[in-house]
Amino acid sequence: MTSTLPPLVQALSGSVGSASASALTYPLDLITTRLQLDSPQKAKRRGGIRGGLQLLLFIVYGSKRKQRHGLGWGALYDGLRADLSATMLSSFFYFYFYSFLRSLSTHGLSASITIPALRRILGVQEGRARKPHKPTLFEDLALGFIAGVASRAVSTPLGIITLRLQAEAAEAEDEDSDSDGSMSPVEGADQEQSRSRRSPSPDPKIERTGIANIARLIYEEEGLKGFWKGFGTSALLSINPSITLAFFQLFRKVVVYSRRKSPTGHASQNLRPLEAFFVAAIANSIASSILYPLILAKKRLQTRAGTTSQATLFSVLKEAYLGSYDPHAAHDDHEQDTNSISSTRATARPPLARRSKSSYYSADAPKVEGIEGLYQGLQMQILKGFFNQEDEFRRRSVSDRFEEGTKAVLIQNARIWTGKKNGTEVIERDILMDKGLIKSIGHLDVASDLVASYGTRLVVVDAEGAWVTPGIVDVHSHLGDYSSPAMQGATDANSFQGTIEPWLRSLDALNTHDTYPLSIAGGVTTSLILPGSGNAIGGQGFVIKLRETAERSPSSMLLEPPYHINASFPNPNLPRRWRHMKYEACLWYTSAKKAKEQQDNFCSQALSDEWKDLGEFPDALQWEALVDVLRGRVKINIHCYEAVDLDALVRLSNEFKFPIAAFHHASEAYLVPDLIKKAHGETPAVALFATNSRYKREAYRSSEFAPRILAQNGITVLMKSDHPITDSRHLIYEAQQAFYYGLPYNLALASVTSNAAEVLGMGHRIGYVKEGYDADLVIWDSHPLALGATPKQVFIDGVPQLEHAYVTPKPDNFQRLPRVPNFGKEAEQAVAYDGLPPLELKKTPIEKTTVFVNVKNVMQRHPSFGIQTVFKAEDDESPLGVVVVEKGRVTCSGDQDSCGLQALQKRGSSDVEFVDLEGGSVAPGLVSFGSPLGLEHISEEPSTNDGVIFDPLTEKVPALLGGETALIMASDGLEFESRDALLAYRFGVTSAITAPKSAGFYGGLGVHFSTGAAHRMESGAVIQDVTAVHVSVRHFEKPSISTQIATLRRLFHNKVDGSVGHYFEKVRTGHIPLVIEAHSADIIATLIILKKEIEAMSRIPLKITITGAAEAHLLANELAQADIGVILVPSRSFPYVWEDRRILPGPPLTNQSSIMALHEAKVVVGIGCQEIWDARNLPFDVAWAAIEAGGRLSREDAFAIGSLNIERLLGVDRDADSIELVATRGGDLLDFHSKNTV
Repeated sequence: MTSTLPPLVQALSGSVGSASASALTYPLDLITTRLQLDSPQKAKRRGGIRGGLQLLLFIVYGSKRKQRHGLGWGALYDGLRADLSATMLSSFFYFYFYSFLRSLSTHGLSASITIPALRRILGVQEGRARKPHKPTLFEDLALGFIAGVASRAVSTPLGIITLRLQAEAAEAEDEDSDSDGSMSPVEGADQEQSRSRRSPSPDPKIERTGIANIARLIYEEEGLKGFWKGFGTSALLSINPSITLAFFQLFRKVVVYSRRKSPTGHASQNLRPLEAFFVAAIANSIASSILYPLILAKKRLQTRAGTTSQATLFSVLKEAYLGSYDPHAAHDDHEQDTNSISSTRATARPPLARRSKSSYYSADAPKVEGIEGLYQGLQMQILKGFFNQEDEFRRRSVSDRFEEGTKAVLIQNARIWTGKKNGTEVIERDILMDKGLIKSIGHLDVASDLVASYGTRLVVVDAEGAWVTPGIVDVHSHLGDYSSPAMQGATDANSFQGTIEPWLRSLDALNTHDTYPLSIAGGVTTSLILPGSGNAIGGQGFVIKLRETAERSPSSMLLEPPYHINASFPNPNLPRRWRHMKYEACLWYTSAKKAKEQQDNFCSQALSDEWKDLGEFPDALQWEALVDVLRGRVKINIHCYEAVDLDALVRLSNEFKFPIAAFHHASEAYLVPDLIKKAHGETPAVALFATNSRYKREAYRSSEFAPRILAQNGITVLMKSDHPITDSRHLIYEAQQAFYYGLPYNLALASVTSNAAEVLGMGHRIGYVKEGYDADLVIWDSHPLALGATPKQVFIDGVPQLEHAYVTPKPDNFQRLPRVPNFGKEAEQAVAYDGLPPLELKKTPIEKTTVFVNVKNVMQRHPSFGIQTVFKAEDDESPLGVVVVEKGRVTCSGDQDSCGLQALQKRGSSDVEFVDLEGGSVAPGLVSFGSPLGLEHISEEPSTNDGVIFDPLTEKVPALLGGETALIMASDGLEFESRDALLAYRFGVTSAITAPKSAGFYGGLGVHFSTGAAHRMESGAVIQDVTAVHVSVRHFEKPSISTQIATLRRLFHNKVDGSVGHYFEKVRTGHIPLVIEAHSADIIATLIILKKEIEAMSRIPLKITITGAAEAHLLANELAQADIGVILVPSRSFPYVWEDRRILPGPPLTNQSSIMALHEAKVVVGIGCQEIWDARNLPFDVAWAAIEAGGRLSREDAFAIGSLNIERLLGVDRDADSIELVATRGGDLLDFHSKNTV
């Protein structure tokens, strides 16, 4: 024990831990005591462990044959209160004495006595600190022995009381016999005689006595010295821990040495968990065996009553050896004294002390004697120690994933979300991490003991009140299997060799060079890597830690790999090591069930010694994983969406009796929560996206309120990334959105930490901030549920992952739990309308005047100066303003007097509508770009989409269309009132610019339209019919990049017929922009050169905008000089493909994001999204960019990158007075707590 905590803290924690272990194993301790106090004859009949277990069952259930009722399970805890008191007292003083003595040996008297009053009494003077002395192994053993003797001196009285209480019911067991019911005639007669002497009742009850009565009885029998009877023997037993430690160290060295000599040459000094468990158990068993005669003698001495007993250690050992021990003889010597004892005391005397000398055994009955007599009850003693050892093992001192050389870390002044108490516990403490584990949580000072113990190994981190959470746990990821950047040789998530492939394993394809650092930068420490969903059963998933290991292998990343991985055997005393499997739906369990039945029949015959014609074990390798499913050894993760799929899987789970860990995606689960609860076993969890939805028909009824609704129905909700479908780096963003739409904050955080860990079967070591858990922690720069929350440091197994974290300063209010709107009504409608609530907004007649009151901020677009703030209440004390809208236009914004509020209030309600914004805002609506919004409803359903246009570089375009000169207009294919467009409109994205869907070079002509319009004939539905010409220069399979550039050059230089020629002439003359999707810095550089080339010949400035632009930050200055604007799609870069690989990830990995690198280089920059479902989240994306900029991006500029800049870069030209304005209640459009009103 080398803890650095103060002696008092060690004493308290040690005593509580020991008492917990003692309580868990107390029934075994009670049975062991009963066996040790048996007569030699009874001990011979009982046998070892089997007899002990029979005795246990007899105490609890009794015996019908003997007409004895059981005493219930409570009888196994006779004397527990006294035992716990003795254990706590003994452990407290042991830990205190040991830590004090060790400190004395290490640092001397001056440093060891810290209590000022005691220092004054002893006259201890301040002195110069001496060099710490590390005690040797033998010194440690000696210190342990001295501490043990001192602690036993204090606890022996309570120990004796415990033994007497445990022996109280021994009389009831005297009637016990062999399991076959046989007994000798002498035994039968004696038992009948004894039964008649006691109670006439056929069901005699064992008398219960209290601690006080037993203590009074001991005092009356023997005086004070009776409380320390057998202390000499007990003191000798203080050497037990020292012997155990000595053997443990010896065997540890043997294991380490054998490792070094093995072919693998593994030289770690640390034992693996299973090795540590068995080494400690063996060491404990050997120590108990060596000292067992003393243990037996101590208990027999301490249970003898009366002052006339002359028993000594030698005499008791002699009795045991000769088989002459009579558990009742010493008590019967005092029958003559019972007349002088009061009736109260006689009642208090244990039945063991009132036995007659009559024996139940004949003189020649077999008995335990000789060496066997000295070890009577040893088997149960070792069994008790074995299970008690398991509890000790759970308090591991070194993680199985510890990296040698990792320094200890002390995080001070942390605000800790622990994950405990259903995610509601938050404490302000310090955290000590060492050996890959959380060692201590509390108010830990960097005191002299701590510094001296760790020296230069200790790193102190001042969290300065920052939030600390467990590492983020992703329950659904393809990291390492769907590697990024995506390449043909690096994608290995699906097999197309069959429908049912449970034998495939994600581990076998795990790429150790994937984008793990990016995910870690978002706080993700653990992920379940699942196979893809291309098969009905895609195979087995594995839980990994994301950090790089010294071994650099996939296997070294595994967290508690299933035993079948390395052909080892499971330890039933340890948490189960789960297998994981992913599938969509399967009816192949009949084959698996047959295989299981064959295996069970084989094992049944083998266990019955029926070996004839048994044959080989029916392995059924094809189905072994599914057989494990039926045996309950596999965490089943089911990929499904609709209620029909959920219903089928629930029925299947009940038919074949297997539990389901989680339904993934499960877009309709919130509509059928009662169905989910009917699954076999525990209710499955549901793993969801927050808003990613409607990408295929099964996901059409997805709802952002699903997490909230499921949680209200008592179902565990998990948020997932499905990496790289969404970047797992931003998994916390999924939790933030779930929280925004109504999932309680504690469950939102638990959905990616504690609950996620529990569903993975890893809740015993990750997902919480607890002592003894893996040191996987995240220090955040703000509240983790605040938008833009970024890790300041991430620890995995105690290893810091961010070499230098770039942190953006944030206001103090970011450290508080964010306020969010109330979406209760919307959530109810989602269920009432079966997942499709009406989204169309009520429109105010244009003739009616609308007056917004209590307005805090007003922004409007100016034709020359862009977005400007025209009114702002400077602080909470300033009066709020008014905005008046007449005939669809803002006619006044400002204070109440300047806008004539009183006069407006006098007008009738039929003419004026008043809307209270409660400190809200009026601002220009945002503009979506990048996705085919307006051209599709369900991405994977062709019948709901406009479709993909022809590309003349890769296919022949029909002559009827105009051949290669045709240029398609997106406005011709517009589809209004898609759910994603209406949701975008509801969240302040009032318009969108979309180009035709293209899979090649040509992109056609863009259109600008209203996301809230019902159809194209509606006024204002199409804002601008043609905006710009769109093309793509990307690494398609064909044609080559150089071919695409050559095509552009020809279109610029030569006259071309048809619509292509017409619109490229407008591009050449600078009337409309050319919008080029390009990601690679190499391609962008070529486009910059081409622009200069064309401008040099025509002397007319070209309008060129680059979209996508993952690597544009590398050419920020060159783009600014060339006057080329950029729209980043997506706004937060990720290396999806090779040409995206050189991204600028932003904090905490880089000081700048791509947005800020371009903005500060004076490039006009905007942001977009890739898929239509994400259009609604543009306010979050804009706000995130502003937060990440740390004040370097004004509020006006932030609005511009999501609106004005998009329109300018994409060729939109419209009157500033025609811009849609959005009114939000409680804040502006970019505030997490605001809610759009109009």
